[in-house]
Amino acid sequence: MHCFKEFLARRALFATLLFFPLSAQACFVCDEIVELDNVRAACFLEQYPEFEKRISETGDGRGEVDLTECANDVADGTRGIDWFTKLPNPTGSTDPNLEPIQELRSVFILDETDARCLKAFLEGLDRPIDPTVRVDLTEMCDSK
Repeated sequence: MHCFKEFLARRALFATLLFFPLSAQACFVCDEIVELDNVRAACFLEQYPEFEKRISETGDGRGEVDLTECANDVADGTRGIDWFTKLPNPTGSTDPNLEPIQELRSVFILDETDARCLKAFLEGLDRPIDPTVRVDLTEMCDSK
């Protein structure tokens, strides 16, 4: 009889872990680092209520934050690596003074906690963003 109770207890534990809501688990597809300039930061704060609503309606507590339109990006809003570098001189010059131009991303995947945390950070920022601000959400928000 003792073995049967232990068996039931293990099954109950397994079922609890199996059906644990995804929103309470870590977001493995969310961006951990967000880098914004003045335009993107203002855009995020201005459109935050819309982003918050969209994220909460997804059912899994995470969603896309697309700043492409208000940042007037040429890109179509696709996500990519943190830095996409381009050479400023396409002629292939070997001039050591030429450095790659770094473009900021405008599309991020954030969960509810990180979106709120980023909003609070930007609202509390007491210095101008010059030229960008880099936010490590894993350190600042303690959400991961």
